[in-house]
Amino acid sequence: MVIAGAMSHGDVPALCEQVTRLLEGAGADGVICDVRGIHHADAAAIDGLARLQLAAMRRGRRIWLHRPSDDLSHLIALCGLSEALPSAD
Repeated sequence: MVIAGAMSHGDVPALCEQVTRLLEGAGADGVICDVRGIHHADAAAIDGLARLQLAAMRRGRRIWLHRPSDDLSHLIALCGLSEALPSAD
């Protein structure tokens, strides 16, 4: 799954629905989210990614982040979410 651009709170429901469809359609343990296109790491992006993880965990699955920018990785760590939002790299 590719997530790019600025993530707003309004984007989250559609992204959660997309993750849910991917998880229900595959027998995989989770979804790898390519987040290299998130160029503006902010609280909305962290909140959105955390909600995606929550949607996956409600189904007994996970998401992993692929190629997060340094800014996004640092903000995830600053928020104490490194274990909750693991990198696939």
